[in-house]
Amino acid sequence: MTRSQTLVLGVILSASASMAQSKYVNDVLALNPLGYWRLNGDGNDATANGNNGVLLNGVTFTGPGGGAPIGDPNNQAASLNNAQDQYISMPTTATSPLFALDWNHPLTMMVWVKTTYTAGNMIVLGKEENSGNFRGPYLMVDNGDSGSVPKGSGRFAMVIEAGTSNFILVDSSVAVTDGNWHFLVGTYDGSGQAGGVQLYLDGNVVPPVASMNTLNNATSLNSVPVTIGARDTGGVPYSGLLDEPAIFGYALNAAQVLQLGSDSATIQRILPQLAFGGGWYTALYFTNTNTSAVSFPVNFTASNGVPLTVPSVGGSSTIVSLAPRGTALIEVPNSGPLNQGYVSVSLPLGVTGYGVFRQSVQGIADQEGVVPLSSASSTTSTLIWDDTAYVTSVAIVNPSSVFTTVSIVIRDATGATIGASSVALGPMNKTAFILRTLPGLGAMAGNRGSADFTVSSGNVAVLGLRFNGAAFTSIPTADR
Repeated sequence: MTRSQTLVLGVILSASASMAQSKYVNDVLALNPLGYWRLNGDGNDATANGNNGVLLNGVTFTGPGGGAPIGDPNNQAASLNNAQDQYISMPTTATSPLFALDWNHPLTMMVWVKTTYTAGNMIVLGKEENSGNFRGPYLMVDNGDSGSVPKGSGRFAMVIEAGTSNFILVDSSVAVTDGNWHFLVGTYDGSGQAGGVQLYLDGNVVPPVASMNTLNNATSLNSVPVTIGARDTGGVPYSGLLDEPAIFGYALNAAQVLQLGSDSATIQRILPQLAFGGGWYTALYFTNTNTSAVSFPVNFTASNGVPLTVPSVGGSSTIVSLAPRGTALIEVPNSGPLNQGYVSVSLPLGVTGYGVFRQSVQGIADQEGVVPLSSASSTTSTLIWDDTAYVTSVAIVNPSSVFTTVSIVIRDATGATIGASSVALGPMNKTAFILRTLPGLGAMAGNRGSADFTVSSGNVAVLGLRFNGAAFTSIPTADR
């Protein structure tokens, strides 16, 4: 097998509908929240800390699929009606040292909201008293009750409060009450200043407005529980859908928030093969069809599943920022020995892209092939092959944390099965070969037809290359 024929397209898989957790959920848990409440039909804490919630005043939940768009088609959300003062309380957090988050303690609060309510302020997540000094931190939808923003403006805000005239209030500059799902994140660095608050909407930084900055170092500690959809005992209740609230004992950085936003309100796409050096060059093109700027992460992974350092980008990942209707190019030059892997991207809606491979061989013209970005969620991938006068190469990757077996069935042009095989792959492993050299698939030689690659759990995506001497082209797949 020539080097050209062994340069095959990689496969990457992401969490699918059949898996227990989406990438978003795994990434939240990997950031070690103090509490994370999925709201999938109950108020249970998804962390090992076990601070489960109590549903108060008739809280209900959506059906499967009605939750925030976090990559889980069965996700649910809490449905709250402020006319009935519905909220969720976590009693064991009231005096837990985990949640002793005084004014000088950094923290992060985040939650997904879907609402059109603009008649009054709404607290979405907090640990705040409902009387006295109203001490504690919280996130809210600010509809202008205090005069800090116009009435009915629906802007989200973060508050660190130690008294009725002793608090930080930082509002966003945009509304979140348009009836769509929005991912709200507020971080605080413990400085006691409004400048220490950063707000994020749908993964991106939003300009903050310091509406109050009078915190004077008095304690904001309290002995009331964390609440979702109101403050303690149901004050300032929320109306609409709420999902995935979490609290962290430190301030997440912009890259971490962007990753969570990319996990959710985006489409997971893969450039299934990355090759550079040894005569190969790879490029990625992206364009933004939206009228607003977007940013998203691009990650490079080696064939053995570990991060792959790409010298031209200075690491194993980079952030692409696109102006409205802007276009970006990432080039991975032909330099040094051959390196192979794949590229994973979380494309915001309205962003498209593709890859380009180029092979340079002395004495012949450079060969190029354009490769579409592949979906990252399928359990069966079908590839059309033609080995009458060509060679079909494939690669298969298992990105999960468990061993898996990929079943392969080949059919001829009449649809008759002419061979079958399987490939066992360890966690995050990749295998590559000329397809007809796999035991049981020799009947491909001199024929044309299709091949199904199927996993019984998880996901699989496959792409191939067809070679005709030095010339090559990509083979797209039908994924389902």
